[in-house]
Amino acid sequence: GYFQQLRDRFVIAYKSGNIKEVELIGKQMKTLLKETDELVACHSAFSLRQWIESARDMGINSEEKDYYEINARTLVTVWGDTDQLTDYARRGWSGLISNYYAPRWNMFINEVTDCCIQHRTFDEKAFNDKCYRWGRKFIDLSMKIHYPQSGDGVARARALYRKYFSHREGPLQF
Repeated sequence: GYFQQLRDRFVIAYKSGNIKEVELIGKQMKTLLKETDELVACHSAFSLRQWIESARDMGINSEEKDYYEINARTLVTVWGDTDQLTDYARRGWSGLISNYYAPRWNMFINEVTDCCIQHRTFDEKAFNDKCYRWGRKFIDLSMKIHYPQSGDGVARARALYRKYFSHREGPLQF
């Protein structure tokens, strides 16, 4: 989709050392993540909150409720105890985008931007290790989840359509 197009342009800009383009596209990527989270928040079917609350409802006491919430967080993020299946069951849910995916993408964008500015090579292995550690923190109940406000999905979709599609010569390539 469009986010992947931005990501590809971002990588090309980094590889060519175009700092201004890296910063511009990085900002566009961050904005698109925020807008996507706001759009999917308009319907409860796309809600991390619903997933977490359903899991907690399975418990009969606070210990069980916490256990089920940890498992619910784990399933849609890091999946297990190794980095081999991270994002295996990923979902484009409100709350999950803003609390899990966007922070990881922001870390990536910021790290690549810093590398470009400082003329150093992006260390993919070190970054992946950092993301894995961060993902493990996400499943801990001490990391509070903040949910976006729901809204009028049709109005939100129309506004995004006007922003991203109405001024183009043709449809985006998907």
